[in-house]
Amino acid sequence: MHHAHLARYRSHCAVHIKPKTWNKHCIALSSLLGEALHLGAIRGPDNPARGLLHNKNALRKTSVARVPFTAEELQRVFAAGPYKALRKPHEYWVPLLCLHQALRANEACQLKLKDLDFEATPPQLRVCAADEDQQVKTEQSQRTLPLHPRLIELGLREYVASVRAVCGSNMAIACFSNQQQTALQRLRSVAPSA
Repeated sequence: MHHAHLARYRSHCAVHIKPKTWNKHCIALSSLLGEALHLGAIRGPDNPARGLLHNKNALRKTSVARVPFTAEELQRVFAAGPYKALRKPHEYWVPLLCLHQALRANEACQLKLKDLDFEATPPQLRVCAADEDQQVKTEQSQRTLPLHPRLIELGLREYVASVRAVCGSNMAIACFSNQQQTALQRLRSVAPSA
């Protein structure tokens, strides 16, 4: 593997991968190739991945600022009819958790039932990387938040209690596996109706 091979691959990936993502992959690859070079597993005077990162200053200039939703857009998304027609738990609860708790989508999706504490005063939600299948963007992203009262009004407490009774506390709120979906089909009566 030579620098030229990786440079060609970078050009190929430019169509499919954003520069920031490429840099993340390239840093990992550079570490791996650096160690391989050090151990003698590959030969050459230099790490083949060196110099392939996109310029950070150029990335800052080209990155597009994210525009938040307007109040009108949020009202359309969460309109009573269409939104309440969603019957799968992750379709219903994940957006509501993002809206009311200001969570990132992946934070809401990986929440486990044990991360919700309705016994605390006030009820709390914990964003953490306590389990192997959980991760947070930064260390500072780990936090405990009071649960928004609207989520409790909408039936989150009852939903969580019903799912815990069937599947236990270690299950994610957004459950996608066939076994979990089968268990949750028995719980449809807990999700608010249209």
